[in-house]
Amino acid sequence: MLKKNVSDHDAGVATKEIVTISSRISIIQYVRKCLQYNELTWALVKKDLKVKYSQTKLGLLLSLLQPLVSLFLFSFFFGNLMKLGTDGSPYPVFVFIGLTSWYSFSYIVAYASSSLIESNYLIKKVYFPKLILPVSKALSSLLEFIIWMTILVVLMIFYGIQPSYRLVFFPLFLIMNILTGLTIGIWLSALSFRKRDILHIVPYMAGLTIIVTPVFYPNSIIPEHLSFLLYCNPMAGIIQGFRWCITGMDPFSLNFLPGFLFVILLFVLSIWYFKNVEYKMAEQL
Repeated sequence: MLKKNVSDHDAGVATKEIVTISSRISIIQYVRKCLQYNELTWALVKKDLKVKYSQTKLGLLLSLLQPLVSLFLFSFFFGNLMKLGTDGSPYPVFVFIGLTSWYSFSYIVAYASSSLIESNYLIKKVYFPKLILPVSKALSSLLEFIIWMTILVVLMIFYGIQPSYRLVFFPLFLIMNILTGLTIGIWLSALSFRKRDILHIVPYMAGLTIIVTPVFYPNSIIPEHLSFLLYCNPMAGIIQGFRWCITGMDPFSLNFLPGFLFVILLFVLSIWYFKNVEYKMAEQL
């Protein structure tokens, strides 16, 4: 437990405010404390968006080019040359749904995991629940997700694909997509302030994730005796869920539900661990 005394002089009267930073509070109390700093959270989100889009001419262009270039390369090599199958939808639509989900996930992991290191100047100056730093990165990723979904709508119109009634489940898979990336980001951010070398594995982890996740190939390509590996990957279920609720062509397998529940458990544990080490961050960063 760490206590900090702050003096304030108002009309010649000195008052003291004691800020207590403790790991003994419950997870619910800690989450409530984070919600009390919602204005700071949105201020951090606005700052991230301003830095990326307002202060650079290439911000929006790069957000558009990254998925479009990937769409072209995957469609050319895997759709045209290797003739990989799909769930019945045109390959560009099929692969772009996977790319949108995976890029959103990898964005959250990359920026959330480094959020403490990037904001060490702020952590050393004032107290606030540090969990809002990775959370703000996850929220700022929503703008890029919206941009990518706009491209997907254009593709669906071009290929004459009408969304199904299952689109009502879209927010559920979006929440799971954010939750999965944020869970890994919180764990890495909590560990990286002690061992910064951990951040070097993030790019390699992102490259491995796209290979073992059915982004550019259908689930049916996985042999039956190895299907359990697919169901252990929550991103595989999220991408299939997106395809199921957007195009309605690929049925969603309930075998992915245990993986989703495991992510929720890891998310709760990540907040618990983060809470327990937070009071040491200002001293060790």
